[in-house]
Amino acid sequence: VAAMMWFVFTLIDFEDRLVTLDGQTVVAEQVVEIVGDWRADPLQIVQDGEEREQPASVQHPDGRTVDVRPGFFSYLRNLDVGWFVVGCLCFVVTIMIAGTRWWWLLRVNGTNVRLVEALRFTWIGVFFNTVFPGSTGGDVVKALYIMKRCPGQRAQTLVSVIVDRILGLGSLALLGAICVLFALDRFATIALGIWGVILGVGLVGVVSFSKRLRQVLRLSWLLNRIPDRLKGSLQMVDKAIFFYRDQRLVIGLSLLLGMFNHVLLCCA
Repeated sequence: VAAMMWFVFTLIDFEDRLVTLDGQTVVAEQVVEIVGDWRADPLQIVQDGEEREQPASVQHPDGRTVDVRPGFFSYLRNLDVGWFVVGCLCFVVTIMIAGTRWWWLLRVNGTNVRLVEALRFTWIGVFFNTVFPGSTGGDVVKALYIMKRCPGQRAQTLVSVIVDRILGLGSLALLGAICVLFALDRFATIALGIWGVILGVGLVGVVSFSKRLRQVLRLSWLLNRIPDRLKGSLQMVDKAIFFYRDQRLVIGLSLLLGMFNHVLLCCA
């Protein structure tokens, strides 16, 4: 943990800098000090002991760009504490809702996991999502913790994490599909992608929950043809997924909660 925290600490730039860019490449930089609000344009900076005005970004004829990049302390000095607290509260609420939704999926699948445990594992997952590259590592860690917590119900707990992730993706796609209707002329390509995701999630749900389609695809026969080493585990996973077929209220409310959560996260 100490090593990970040190890694995060080293990525923070504490000093204000005057950065010269050639495209996206930094070719020169100099430490300066921003006087007053870092959001002003032009900025007041102190460079080589002299205070002067400096535009936030300057494009030179040779294609190079000179930008003023505030450091951590400049952000901190100009922090609006009230809005910062509101943003933090919004973020905390989104995590609590996400953890509660996952706990609900665990409970309806027959596990005896307490809400406080589900929230604890959710916050551990948030830590790994924040510190490590990517945004799915937290789900892997969360799945490992919950399977360790429920050794006799590993398939159910693993499936709950997968279903929770799918519902989160589905709710985001639904929210995007609604929003993009108001700007189809600008986001036609994005709209096709979003509706494609919704179609894909819908097909996964149909294949997973339709008894008739499962018979047509001979899913049970395929599972029985798998080597014994994997067959038992995959049959348990299939049974755990199929269990959610009769949990329409849970699935529907989870999608609505997910949409609300994404809006709240944007507010944060």
